Amino acid sequence: MNKKQLNEQEKNEELVEIGITAYENKDYQKALEVFSKITPSFEQYDIVRGEIIGFHYNLEHYEEVIRLARLETEENESYPIIIANRMRAHLKLEQYQEILDFYKNSTVSLDEEAREHYLITVQNAAMSVNDNSLASEIAVKLDNMYIKLGKDRTTYTAF
Repeated sequence: MNKKQLNEQEKNEELVEIGITAYENKDYQKALEVFSKITPSFEQYDIVRGEIIGFHYNLEHYEEVIRLARLETEENESYPIIIANRMRAHLKLEQYQEILDFYKNSTVSLDEEAREHYLITVQNAAMSVNDNSLASEIAVKLDNMYIKLGKDRTTYTAF
């Protein structure tokens, strides 16, 4: 690594620390501004992009969350949380059909917790557009998931 690259790496690491501190202090605007200055050469830039989307969500910039999330692919290691934020933004904007279309047309791989919240969000969207068949289908998936995990199903919460 040459001196210029080393300086850039150090600057990026410093920005990450400042951004994390701002986030911990719930200063999402400052966190967004700082993380937006991190350069693509940063080794964890995928995570940075995911965090930027999350900051937009916390700032209620739902259209921007959706726009940025649509630019991401499953290659981004933060993709599951990016999708979670996108679905939550659609829910906040009452764009139920967008949630249902994404559910019907994608094969996103999520961990169990993210999958639970995602399915609940889809179920809420289905109920909002009176698609009782899909809502029932999701309820069965959730029940089976809870049985498999040995989990109590009284904890239904959307994203």
